[in-house]
Amino acid sequence: GSEIRNAFLRFFVSVFNNYEKYLVNGSGSDKFRNDDFVSSLNLPSKSQHFVSGILATQMFQRFVQERKENPSSPPILFFDQSIIAKNNRSKKTTLTSGGKKETPFLDDTSMKIQEVFTPPPPSNWGLEDGHRYHYGSFPTLDAKLFGKVRPPKQWPQQDAGTYRIVAKAAALKQQELIAKAMGPRASVLTVVTSSGGRSNVRDIEWATHVLSKVAGVDAARAKTGESLSSAQQQVLAARRKQGILLDIVITIQACCRMYIARRHYLERRKALITLQRRSRRTSPEKEQQEFRDAIECAVVLQSLTRFYFAKKRYQRLRNSSIVAQSWIRGAIARQKFKQLMASHFLQRWIRGSLVRCYMAKLRRSTILSQAIVRGRRSRFGYTLLFIAVSKSQALFRGYRTRKFISSLVKKRTMRYRQQIFVLWHHAHTPLAYRTKIWPLLDGSGFLSLTFAEGELERLWSELDIVTPPSPRQDSSPLKGDEHLVTAQRVGISSPCYLQFSKVQAMIERSKQNGGKTPWFAAVGSPHWKKAAEREKLER
Repeated sequence: GSEIRNAFLRFFVSVFNNYEKYLVNGSGSDKFRNDDFVSSLNLPSKSQHFVSGILATQMFQRFVQERKENPSSPPILFFDQSIIAKNNRSKKTTLTSGGKKETPFLDDTSMKIQEVFTPPPPSNWGLEDGHRYHYGSFPTLDAKLFGKVRPPKQWPQQDAGTYRIVAKAAALKQQELIAKAMGPRASVLTVVTSSGGRSNVRDIEWATHVLSKVAGVDAARAKTGESLSSAQQQVLAARRKQGILLDIVITIQACCRMYIARRHYLERRKALITLQRRSRRTSPEKEQQEFRDAIECAVVLQSLTRFYFAKKRYQRLRNSSIVAQSWIRGAIARQKFKQLMASHFLQRWIRGSLVRCYMAKLRRSTILSQAIVRGRRSRFGYTLLFIAVSKSQALFRGYRTRKFISSLVKKRTMRYRQQIFVLWHHAHTPLAYRTKIWPLLDGSGFLSLTFAEGELERLWSELDIVTPPSPRQDSSPLKGDEHLVTAQRVGISSPCYLQFSKVQAMIERSKQNGGKTPWFAAVGSPHWKKAAEREKLER
């Protein structure tokens, strides 16, 4: 059950992922833009009909109303945060929306069901061991053990006497109106409408009810002793009366239609007779004029007919002459053409030669143009590629150089720190000064390196350290120093580091001798003794 519920939840979360964009703010009748939402899903037509059906349900309308009125309710929070959890699982959505969003309602486990309830096993009381209940079919129930069956609810019944009086008065009024319109047929209609007191609407309804539900005959009918046969008689009588009334209505319609047709025929007949009488009242002069006009028309018609036949004979003769002339002219032209074939052949050969020369020149010029265009395109592509590769190399070399320089600065600063610490000890530098200066020598950049070099130069000056000059590079103490060689290669060598290396060599030699011989000239000077006493007092 939980898997099915989760599957439906995933479906609705996927479909209504962006439903909040289509909520309508305000108190109008339209609370959700259904058409815009369906078109935004880009679904086939059948799927669009399905989604439109979901949006038209009362369940969705109720959801939208609760979403607007009480967005903090648990069902609304559960659905909204389920959508957020789905979006958090998508890397593309999290990158475009600025990271994952929190779902405190889903993460809250305070209301989670943690107890497990195990239902008790079925009772085997009265059974032997190893036996169990088994039914081959549904058991037969004892009707005596049933409770009291409630009677079915009946429609509210009206007063039969009042209803019949009103129906009878209406039927008599209808009978009088039809009798006035029918005349001789009124006697038949009177017999039909007055044949019994049960042939009204109320009796027909009762008969239909009895025939449809025989077991549900109400108590009033049952007391009078009426049964199914009386209901059938009522229905048959109603059908018979209905048939008679239908015949009467059809007869009335036929009489009316016959009267309308007869009246229309008489009007047309009268109009035709009037026209005939007026056309027959003409004078002899008018008849003679009409005869002369007829003769003139006949003469004109004969002249037109003779002109037509003469024109046809002329056209046949003219066409024959044109055919003969064209044949003769064609024969003469063919003879002249044969005479001029030689000159035409020569002209054709010369023109062909000129065209071939022109096409050869055009082909060479086209190939040259293509070569120029392709060469320019290739050079342009090569230039772009060269610039891109140069930029890539410059970026990589710059990164490598910066990384190397940063490492070199840090290593050199660390080596400077070691010598500064030793020189501080020999120069009896106060501890307060050391405490302020030491955090600045962390090797974080050129500022720290410059500060360390300045401190070294100050200490060398204070201790009067004089290093011997190195006449040759090969005999100097820097031979084989990897840091110095690399720094000289990239062009960042400094004389301070050369001095540092020489002083470091002097310190190493002093350690090898056990510190018996002083390696700096300031030993025993008044300034050095004063600094030693100050350090002793400070300690």
